Amino acid sequence: MATALADLQQELAASPSPAATFEDLPVSRRREIFFQLPDAVEGPLVADADAAQLRSFVGRLDPDEATDVLRFFTFLGLAKWVLGI
Repeated sequence: MATALADLQQELAASPSPAATFEDLPVSRRREIFFQLPDAVEGPLVADADAAQLRSFVGRLDPDEATDVLRFFTFLGLAKWVLGI
């Protein structure tokens, strides 16, 4: 499993469109994978995703996880854009 995660991290990091690569993952695995990504991979992934993709992802999280992700979006300056406010 660790090798598969490392391979996926490399694939996301090297992808010209990491959001599309992430969207190709099974919905049931996205949460687990996202929270194991290093910041160097999370940032480009979030920056590449559109607001609808980000809202869809956050909408599937429990409240504590959603809060953590929204804090990350705020850090990146994307929270208002994602939330549509």
